[in-house]
Amino acid sequence: MPIVCPQAFVEPGSPPTSYAVAGVLNGEPGAWGRVAWGVLERSVFIAPGLYLAGVRGKTLATGSLLASASITTWLFALYGIRRREALRTGQRSRVLSPGAG
Repeated sequence: MPIVCPQAFVEPGSPPTSYAVAGVLNGEPGAWGRVAWGVLERSVFIAPGLYLAGVRGKTLATGSLLASASITTWLFALYGIRRREALRTGQRSRVLSPGAG
């Protein structure tokens, strides 16, 4: 599978989760763990907003995790489309052969 440089489809200055999603799309070892950590980390920042909105207990934890996972799902869709487009248009400076680093 060809590897596409994350810069071909991830905006500069994006949070680490964006690069973790790019890693999964490129088949990098350990990328799924980085994605999972990113979902957990983002949910910590979502939880206070849900708490202020009146969400409590188990629903608070579930809601913040689901909201964070939804954002990550959106990133997979967006970056998957951008990655496919980079491969289709032959952005050779941004498409690496397997094993290139």
